[in-house]
Amino acid sequence: MRSVRGRVATYVIARDRARENRLTAVVLINGEIFQPFGEYLAERSLSLSRERAYAQAIVRLIEFMAARAADFAEERNRHQLFTSFSHALHRGTLGAGEEDPHGLYWLPCSSDTVESLTVAACEFSDWLVDKYKTRPLNPYRQASHAERIAFWRSWNKMRSAALLAHTKDRAVAEANASVARRFALPSRAPAVAGRPKFFPHERFGDLIGSGFINPGKSKSTIPWVKYNIRDQMICILMYGASVRVSEACHMFVGDVYEDPFDKTMSHVRMYHPSEGEIEWIDPRTGKYISTNRATFLKVMYDRSPLHWDDKSGWKGMLLKRHGKFRPLLWLPAEYGRLFLQLYRLYVRYVRPANVNHPWLFVTKEGEPMNPEAIRRSMAAACRRIGLRSREADGTTPHGLRHGYGQRMQDLVDAGLIDKKIFQVGMGQTSILSQEVYNDREAHLVQRRLAEVGAAIPVASIP
Repeated sequence: MRSVRGRVATYVIARDRARENRLTAVVLINGEIFQPFGEYLAERSLSLSRERAYAQAIVRLIEFMAARAADFAEERNRHQLFTSFSHALHRGTLGAGEEDPHGLYWLPCSSDTVESLTVAACEFSDWLVDKYKTRPLNPYRQASHAERIAFWRSWNKMRSAALLAHTKDRAVAEANASVARRFALPSRAPAVAGRPKFFPHERFGDLIGSGFINPGKSKSTIPWVKYNIRDQMICILMYGASVRVSEACHMFVGDVYEDPFDKTMSHVRMYHPSEGEIEWIDPRTGKYISTNRATFLKVMYDRSPLHWDDKSGWKGMLLKRHGKFRPLLWLPAEYGRLFLQLYRLYVRYVRPANVNHPWLFVTKEGEPMNPEAIRRSMAAACRRIGLRSREADGTTPHGLRHGYGQRMQDLVDAGLIDKKIFQVGMGQTSILSQEVYNDREAHLVQRRLAEVGAAIPVASIP
């Protein structure tokens, strides 16, 4: 059991017997389980990461209510609770000299964090209203004409960008369009997102070459002795096929195939870690059967999908309906050939043959890799080639995926592919997700302004 400290409230991660011992977030108030929150999660069936986010929001709200109870004791003041809570998150609670008469000692949160916390708190409050007839934290009101127009513009934009547009329920949208929250959040500063930072293209060869030389093995002429082939493969998946760091951890040995028309080219499928289809021989009957991966893991290895036990996360992606997988698209194709070469060496010489599970990437002890271990390995590889590993420079695992996205955007800009190909390559359910790659870097904008503004007269100081 792991806990996050609070004052009046805290939350812990524990196993839920009612849900087959899956990990879940539990909110405690003065050491006692807050049962309504457990009921709420049981009805929602969220991922553990989402449960954590809701738990953090509820703990914050409970702490605030406990510290400021006197301010909202009277009925006429209770409508101010949400506004006070959101502003306390946004501005922090510290006064001059870092004094806090209420004992919260909150530092200011970003607008994004405030929105995330308050949305989660309001959703839980709405559930309490429906279930226990409590007072809503931020009640709904009739939406104004302008708010309805803004909603439908946003909804239509998302619907037109989604490959699964037919699943967007218009009846639900109409209900949502008619209402709005009574109390608004603190205003946020307008911002231009800018392109995500991606790994420098000219250094990727250095990374998978010099960066992953095994300590003390630089003189070896045997590839699998000299290099950390496992982590080279993972980096190629992220940079050459847009795989997320957590997704790589879920791959099975059998998810890599040879192209039947080109034995040097790999085909890789990224399956959903529990729902993905797999064909295997049932030991009870000796016959081939097709099931989801959760069933396969339980029957054959008495194990569970990694994302069930919080070892590796899973973010939703565009999957084929039959089989629950997406085929990876290599960019350029040569990365698919390099990956297959390394895969053959890795499976034959590096991956232990006696591990009792099907996951492809394993530790020296034979256990499945986790995202944090991959991040540490890449950080060390970056240091070996003189780079700092940080998001601001794109020198992280996700920066490798952004590198794939940026190369895709360059092809879109050149008119060589359309946005649908970009979307499928990234495995994104909406075209809107790729718009961030279309933002222009400041230096490119400045260069263009210098070109077009060369003829504009410039004032001088006498």
